[in-house]
Amino acid sequence: MNTTSLIFVNPGEIDIRGASIAGLSAKETDSAIGYFGTGLKYAIAQVLANGGTITIWSGLTRHEFTPAALVFRGQDHIQIMMTTEYGIDDTTTDLVTTPLGFTTGYGRKWQAWQIFRELYANALDEGGEVVRGGRDAVEPSPGSTVIVVTGWEELQEQFFKRDEIILPQNKFYTIESDQLKVADEPANFIYYKGVRVATRNCDLLWNFKSGVSLTEDRTVEAGSWEISHTICKFVTACDNEQIIRKVLTSGDNNHHSFESLALNWFTAPKSPANCSEAFANVACDLFRLDPVKYHEYEELALEHQPALRASRVVALTPLQQRILDKAKALVSKMGFEYEISHLPITVENLGGKTLGRYKDGLIYLSPLVFDQGTKQVVSTLYEECLHAKLGYKDCTYEMQTHLFNTIIGLFEELWGEPC
Repeated sequence: MNTTSLIFVNPGEIDIRGASIAGLSAKETDSAIGYFGTGLKYAIAQVLANGGTITIWSGLTRHEFTPAALVFRGQDHIQIMMTTEYGIDDTTTDLVTTPLGFTTGYGRKWQAWQIFRELYANALDEGGEVVRGGRDAVEPSPGSTVIVVTGWEELQEQFFKRDEIILPQNKFYTIESDQLKVADEPANFIYYKGVRVATRNCDLLWNFKSGVSLTEDRTVEAGSWEISHTICKFVTACDNEQIIRKVLTSGDNNHHSFESLALNWFTAPKSPANCSEAFANVACDLFRLDPVKYHEYEELALEHQPALRASRVVALTPLQQRILDKAKALVSKMGFEYEISHLPITVENLGGKTLGRYKDGLIYLSPLVFDQGTKQVVSTLYEECLHAKLGYKDCTYEMQTHLFNTIIGLFEELWGEPC
């Protein structure tokens, strides 16, 4: 049997009622990260449920917790018993055994790292520490609390991962806001007040100072809407371009980090007045490099750097201009005379393989359409006029139906009979 123990030590003698009465908690400040109450009872129950032993010394008074069989309505349970050893004199002790009001089913869904987190957080809150060694590695003394946990190998292993469960006090952060501390390093977890509260694949380390709702087991609510929203808000106001770029490009190359999922909640600012200059600079750069992928930053980019639009405009050659004029004449006869005569048509580099776009009363054509001949220019111009006139979106049932009906209508005219 493995006799190595985890020993949690902190100054001050614990009121043992915190380990034996449900609903009691001794935390009095908002900065506390542990719950010296429910979490301690969960720890006691799960250590015993997993074959370990646990002893709590309050000063020189020892409290030993043991399992005892209990039958309730025909079902077997394991009740927790607490045996307290009081010293009377140097040669005599008084043992008092008390049945507690909970079983080893208490906290049964908690994992080993969560149990370690509770015991370790309680020690840190009181200015204590955790050590690993033999049961007698720390000598109990008046004015201190010593919790000794032996066995349950999985819990023992958490000692070596403790800096991932609760971040070190001297942790370096790249940038900090009212709600967040952010380190420019990958992380497998999200933290609240330095304590692990979620497992996520992150490109950055996120340590929340506030604004996080925890479940009963001290993890974040399902869906993580709060943390996603807070991250998006933080990035918009951030002054660190490197951090901003990491978040905004987190979904590139099919890399599914937590930041890329958080961006599903993100609404890109439309004006530099609604974000930091650093954010606007990064958004402009991304939009300039790939206008299709980062199209949501178009309005912001063109307002922040008006020269971007001028740099995208393409001057047509005489041949290309004749092709466009013929295309405009044909599309006008196809029922779009108003759109052709009233809507500005500009030729710009649209990024990627995009051939055309209609937005805010403007029709944009890519110079790529002219490389594919007059028919391609006509079809692209027709499609954008269709967007402008009827409001149909790309790849929709409405657009498909309209095109099929138009084709069938042409054959009806040739046939001379309605379908």
